[in-house]
Amino acid sequence: MSKKPELLIVAFSQIEKDVRILRHIQALQDRYVVKTIGFGGTPKGVSSHFQIPDGLNYLPTTVMGIVSLLTRRHEKALQITQSYDFAKNIVLKEKFDLLFLNDVQTIGLSGHVGNGTPVIMDMHEYAPREMEDDWRFRLLLQRYYTYLCKRYLPSADLVITVSDGLRLGFDELCGTSARIVRNICSQEDLSPTFNSGKIRLVHSGLAAKARHLENMIEAVAGLDDFLLDLFLVEAPRQRRYFKKIERLAARTQNVQLRQPVKPSEIPANLNSYDIGLLILAPSNFSLKFCLPNKLFDYVQARIMTVCGPSPDVASVVSSYELGEVLTGYTATEIREFLTRVQRQDIQKYKSFANKAAAVLTQEAEGLLLTTLVNECYAQKRETVLNQSDL
Repeated sequence: MSKKPELLIVAFSQIEKDVRILRHIQALQDRYVVKTIGFGGTPKGVSSHFQIPDGLNYLPTTVMGIVSLLTRRHEKALQITQSYDFAKNIVLKEKFDLLFLNDVQTIGLSGHVGNGTPVIMDMHEYAPREMEDDWRFRLLLQRYYTYLCKRYLPSADLVITVSDGLRLGFDELCGTSARIVRNICSQEDLSPTFNSGKIRLVHSGLAAKARHLENMIEAVAGLDDFLLDLFLVEAPRQRRYFKKIERLAARTQNVQLRQPVKPSEIPANLNSYDIGLLILAPSNFSLKFCLPNKLFDYVQARIMTVCGPSPDVASVVSSYELGEVLTGYTATEIREFLTRVQRQDIQKYKSFANKAAAVLTQEAEGLLLTTLVNECYAQKRETVLNQSDL
């Protein structure tokens, strides 16, 4: 029996809680011996884990790092970043057959492996314009992230991302040919529910200012036939915005904030609702072309989806007849939909979601990822063998 190739995954996150990376590990662990570098404890399914010490910065936020960013010495800023330096030392010492890098902060590590090692880069967001609505991002990180993408993405053997809009962004900026691996949850054994009382609306996700979640609250205010529940996770460094949403919900009679649940429990918890709202204002490039996991959570929950005209979300909603695509993202446009929606429409779209739930699954997406990684590994090995014969 041949030995499994060893695959090293690097992410500057708590991998044991990072849903997308955990799904990758689950998909790849049968074919590869998976090792990880990241914050937090050992993720399930890996053979070994190199834990980045708590407190090490994953961005160049020391005085020297900030000076380097402001003076556009981007490579220096990268090399003096603490988490990057920690991971670099492991990459230089550890033996592995493939390197799998997650997000822009890690992709420079590709410069520390030999030409014979395949490098896969998973870009979860469109880094150069990820938070372009924030002046701090534009001042410190936008040029830095753009540099990293242009410098390192073209050297990857495989680039993946989550949506077609993000794929086109990377391809145009860096000359890549990125592939799409969507962030989809496992298939759930659920059925559509029927509610005879008030129509139950739900939104789950990150409470980030750029998303303008207040529009959904304002839209349902005073509509006695509707209830809106929000399962929100506070975004980093956005306590003020989270508190704003709390205040708005508290003074809106038919809106409640609920305690967030584990990602694996979201579909079952949403199954009793009628409509999942996915109306995220396109405040930056990544939000405009997002394809968030909550869409697929709604599908597995067997509820209707209502989204704004975000191209990638709208494409999936329309293709699988999961619900309705609004003409905009404002409270007025959401409210207009709510005043005309019929219960029979909700049940119709719930039945379509039930059909789509058999197709839009983590299992199918994991098979796609495994195929792409296998092809990447095989092609790289063949290239190296051919070069050695010359």
